[in-house]
Amino acid sequence: MYVCARMKCLVGCAIVTGVLLQDARPASEIPLRDISVGSAIDGTFGLILSAHELRDGRILVNDPEHRRLMLWDGNLRQLTVVSDSSPGALMPYGDVPAQIIPYRGDSILFVNSVSRTLLLLDPAVKFVRAVALPHAADFRFVANSRTVADAQGRLIYRASFPPPHESFAKPAGTYVKRQPDAAPLVRADFERRTVDTLDALRIPVTESVKQTVRPDGSSSYIATFYPLDWADDWGVTSDGSVVIVRGQEYRADWIDRRGIRSSSAKMPFAWRRIGDDEKHRLADSVRVVMQAIMDTVRMESATRPRRELPLGSVSSGPMIGSFNLREGTSIALPLAAVIVAAEPSDMPDYYPAIRAGAVKTDRDGATWVLPQTTALGDSDRIIYDVVNRNGELFERVKMPTGRSIAGYGPGGQLFLMYRDDAKRWHLETGRVIR
Repeated sequence: MYVCARMKCLVGCAIVTGVLLQDARPASEIPLRDISVGSAIDGTFGLILSAHELRDGRILVNDPEHRRLMLWDGNLRQLTVVSDSSPGALMPYGDVPAQIIPYRGDSILFVNSVSRTLLLLDPAVKFVRAVALPHAADFRFVANSRTVADAQGRLIYRASFPPPHESFAKPAGTYVKRQPDAAPLVRADFERRTVDTLDALRIPVTESVKQTVRPDGSSSYIATFYPLDWADDWGVTSDGSVVIVRGQEYRADWIDRRGIRSSSAKMPFAWRRIGDDEKHRLADSVRVVMQAIMDTVRMESATRPRRELPLGSVSSGPMIGSFNLREGTSIALPLAAVIVAAEPSDMPDYYPAIRAGAVKTDRDGATWVLPQTTALGDSDRIIYDVVNRNGELFERVKMPTGRSIAGYGPGGQLFLMYRDDAKRWHLETGRVIR
């Protein structure tokens, strides 16, 4: 099991059950299912972040492009706007994408960037009260990455380890700063007002910066961007267990409601080797993209008025902000940095099994994993590996052409989203054909 140094003492004290074995089931015996498409929701969207079905059949849809939270009746025809960005809105959506978190008793938590709080909506999807996180500083993690509530109403989300202390003034020499390769998966308890760490997740390292400090105190920088790296991903199953899919081994670790840990067997996977020529191509394509971004930011920076620094302050020159906003782990990069391609030796020899965000859990106890590579073809159709509570890959599900999953309903129902030629998003129901 991958564990960073900061987590060894935590995980080493845990009771781990289960046996790590290679899944002996041939991939050819795993059935490949299709999906039948059902009713379509009467409306179009700028973007669909999620769709959630309430117990009475109403559908709550989050459209961050139009900054609206919308509620459809059980017939998928009548619309009520719960939150939007119009002046005087009772519950303003905000200027950034906002999450909805299904909560206890069919209630919803709305992550509101305007108030920087969680707004509790009752089963009628009416505002009840604001809820404060146990650690207020964690709002940025909850707002910017996936957050799930377990059966006890505790929030589970990915945070970050405290960065190591770094002195601004460095003696002459060469220093390399890389993104962290791990982040804690944490659980916030509202009743106890505590936040505890469940485990460590492997996260992709996408950049590093080498700083050379000259004897006169000036510096030069070389930035390297990595197109591929290993990642873990996670979810919370309908029985309240936390599942962590380890991308380097393609297996599942579990933490049940009692805190007991177990590890499942490795699942069958079509590993695809990456040759040096392909590594060079991938690395250079990322370098070209990042160089274009850097050039654009440099031009924009040159047209902005410069601010005078307070007396006694020190600056290393203009900096560009986070490139890797999805992971939230990027490091500040000076605009004077030279962009170079990663070396093949700094990249994995196989395509990672999954990316961050690859794991979903349905409302019937299964975990859906979207592999990064597959041997099944159909490049225009997404194929999910579906895993049961024992960590067994028991079926694969092929999405209809151009479709992906927006959410899950009870009894095996799926919500599928697709975009038309006018770049408008649509939502429809579906079921796995078994």
